[in-house]
Amino acid sequence: AKRVMKPGAVIAAWGYTRHHVTPEIDAAFEEHFLAPLKPHWPPQNAKLWTGYRDEAFPFTPIEAPQFAIERPWTLAQLIEYAGTWSATRRYLEVAPDFLERTHAAMEPVWGKGERRTVSLPLSLRCGRHSP
Repeated sequence: AKRVMKPGAVIAAWGYTRHHVTPEIDAAFEEHFLAPLKPHWPPQNAKLWTGYRDEAFPFTPIEAPQFAIERPWTLAQLIEYAGTWSATRRYLEVAPDFLERTHAAMEPVWGKGERRTVSLPLSLRCGRHSP
């Protein structure tokens, strides 16, 4: 990025971090969805999970505000979203019924057909190119 940036230009590295609903739902999601995925995550995902803080960042830091996307989702919408993750896609190759099983396991804690606020915090690291 430094090679093509003009002096004073700003760069931002960002991505979604772990979503939150309620402590009870988050714990159920950890158990039923995230635990089976652990061996299927590509190593580069760890960069996002640490907020890119362990990556070389040769820019003058800019403090960024915290951002989160909040959506009123059903359990089906949350599972549909999480079904797009690379680790989920890999796991589905060996456990094709994973999404259906997870939905059935989580529905008692979520509530049938309920809409809940899902908060998707963004991890954001910003900096300015100094000559």
